[in-house]
Amino acid sequence: MNFNERLTNIRKMKGLSQESLADKMGVSRQAVSKWETGDTQPDYQKLVALADELGVSMDYLCCRTDDEEKTVKKEKNNIVFSALIIAVAVIAFFVGTFFGVKKEVVQEKSRLPDVIEVSGVNFSNGGKGFFYHFVPSVIDEDFTYKIVFCDYEGNKKTYDVTCVDGNCSGRTDLSGSYTSVTVVISDGEESRAVPIAMDLSIGEYSASWTPVEE
Repeated sequence: MNFNERLTNIRKMKGLSQESLADKMGVSRQAVSKWETGDTQPDYQKLVALADELGVSMDYLCCRTDDEEKTVKKEKNNIVFSALIIAVAVIAFFVGTFFGVKKEVVQEKSRLPDVIEVSGVNFSNGGKGFFYHFVPSVIDEDFTYKIVFCDYEGNKKTYDVTCVDGNCSGRTDLSGSYTSVTVVISDGEESRAVPIAMDLSIGEYSASWTPVEE
């Protein structure tokens, strides 16, 4: 390959026209055209400037080596690859933003209120098990409800509670005395604990407690 052919190939790989290369070199388009047809050749200073402008070595431009041919092609491929990476990053950003906003909206809808009230609290023991009942101010099929009995030594017994038509109730074989009874309501992300009774005492056929003052 001759100098004029290599110059033509590199210019086209760089996406430059003869006129644009001429402007960068400070020469006329006809001068570049003559270089590429082989009618004339640039002097040493122009060769150095050409190599710098095209991003290749003097040896490669003057056909004394072919090693940089892969480098020139690789540079072109790197530009395409970088463009693809940027495109993927932009798409990922918008997709992540969309789903992030969507998730936020869902969480906002299902978030528990700051204040939850519990009424209709009742405990009884008729010999067939200990019964409890309460009515929370928030009922949702996606929420979970638990009742926690804490004895005077700090030990806790926790039971899942089923709520139907706004009423939450259950039966256990619980006995003994408990310093506090708490209802815990959760939406999967947050939980609210509402004390409902103190000093619960469960006898063989009775149950007594102190209601929590509002």
